[in-house]
Amino acid sequence: MEHRLTQKQKAFCEEYLIDLNATQAAIRAGYSAKTAGVIGDENLKKPYLRDYINGQLKDMSSDRVATAQEVLEYLTGVMRGVRCEERISTDDEGREIIKRQKPRLYDQTRAAEMLAKYHKLLTDKQEIDVSGNVSLEKKLRDLDGDEF
Repeated sequence: MEHRLTQKQKAFCEEYLIDLNATQAAIRAGYSAKTAGVIGDENLKKPYLRDYINGQLKDMSSDRVATAQEVLEYLTGVMRGVRCEERISTDDEGREIIKRQKPRLYDQTRAAEMLAKYHKLLTDKQEIDVSGNVSLEKKLRDLDGDEF
């Protein structure tokens, strides 16, 4: 069964999306300040209002937050020198012109480092495979020739 939101419910949802505060959202949507806490809580428990809010949050996050793929594509573009930066300068007659410049070598190298870290190509750790029964005391004695 599909529910149609009332104007007040829709206003509550839109206000809730601002700061995720149900009480304040209820007050701003026009509910009584005395009952706003209870109304806000009740509204959040209604499945059709939660569905609307979750749908809006999903749309907001997909528009505002870069995906991992977008970040990787951007870094790859910088590393390869495909992503250009636009800079405004003036010509001999004082007119503004826009120049497209490739990334500096430093920026390309930094992008390459970030991609290498993502792909785990750079590592500061060493893997050591130790099998068997190793006595640290014996090994140290063998190295130093001293006894403990």
